[in-house]
Amino acid sequence: KVWVQQVSNIGSTTPKAIILTMNTTVPSGASGAAWAFTDRVYCAYNNGNDGVFEPLLSTANIVSNLANRREGTVDAVFRSPSDKEESNDGMNCIDGRRPFPPPEDITTTQGGGEGDPHIHTLGGEHYLLLNQGSFTFWRYSGVEAEAHSKKEPVDFQIYAHYSGHSSYTKGLLLVDRSGGGPLNEAKQVMELTAEDCRWRKRTSSGPWQPVEGQVEADAEKMTTFHVVTSPGQKMHVELLVKSGADGFKKIAALFASCKPHHHINMKMAMFSKDDVRLVGGQLGARGHDTSNQYHADNAALASFLEGSSQKLQMDQNFLTSKDWTDLGGSISAEAYLKQADEEGPALLQSCSTDAEEEARATCSKFLGNPATPQETFRGPWTTFQETFQDCIFDVCTGGGEAAAELAAEILNAF
Repeated sequence: KVWVQQVSNIGSTTPKAIILTMNTTVPSGASGAAWAFTDRVYCAYNNGNDGVFEPLLSTANIVSNLANRREGTVDAVFRSPSDKEESNDGMNCIDGRRPFPPPEDITTTQGGGEGDPHIHTLGGEHYLLLNQGSFTFWRYSGVEAEAHSKKEPVDFQIYAHYSGHSSYTKGLLLVDRSGGGPLNEAKQVMELTAEDCRWRKRTSSGPWQPVEGQVEADAEKMTTFHVVTSPGQKMHVELLVKSGADGFKKIAALFASCKPHHHINMKMAMFSKDDVRLVGGQLGARGHDTSNQYHADNAALASFLEGSSQKLQMDQNFLTSKDWTDLGGSISAEAYLKQADEEGPALLQSCSTDAEEEARATCSKFLGNPATPQETFRGPWTTFQETFQDCIFDVCTGGGEAAAELAAEILNAF
């Protein structure tokens, strides 16, 4: 088991101990030492047989919320042999480099969209979107879940609305259409716009309501959203599917950073390679239609994009012709998005060498120095260098410090 102590309250939630049971590998007895390196935790067992294990904290799944504690499960992997020892202790190296290379069997996969927007797919593609409108950003379907002794289809969808000649993200829409039923019937919906950066939610028959603080998973539902808040404008939304009589399987988690009257950055984490294979939309890992690629006429801009390993995409195959309200969104959000849209196609911009250097300094202020390898971003979908180059592009073409600030938030999410 892994014991975690919550040290500060979230909203009205009282701090509680969290007890996570390892559900993939179970060493014997209690560990003799535990350490934290950067964003990883390691446990060493002194019996000379079990060795060092790493609980994969991104796989933690809370299944019960008791009066004085929370309980759940967590995956763990073997990391290294360890000598038999009678007396030892751990030491935390919060800023230290991890002592072990990433294990091959870590299954967390990440993807997202930031800034102009720069899209990072779950399959590792990196491209700049040159279009505006409402797009299918992520969709998970093709499986069934059981509820009340009946199996029904799972269908989670996330739409992103990109507005203006620079195509910044202005709206996000999470829609749960699981369970079949009428084509346009949504069981539950969550919405975020850059107008005020406040999440709102509704059920199929209920009115829109603001999301205030943490929202626990509904144990009676086959699929549900679990909302976890943190200080500032940060929020995680976990997309859960019923697993067994009393628990849920965490399919994905969405993190969104938002600055009012600017834009939204978003990042998805998924925890099973089998689930990643079922994803459609812009983040889908199955490759993009090369007929949607666009070629820059500006030589300086083309060189910049090539240096950051980015393509230009139109993503017409993911663009929907439906209005925001037809997708499940609110009337007020649709009005805001129409106001944010601009006539004509998205525009490619470039900047001078001096402006690029100023942008580099701004990005370094928020993201750090790219000359040193960074380990704050996990997963195959991006690197610190890619995010840094994206930041320079956005700041240099008019995004300002807000673009760098939001890039830093999304870089360190999860």
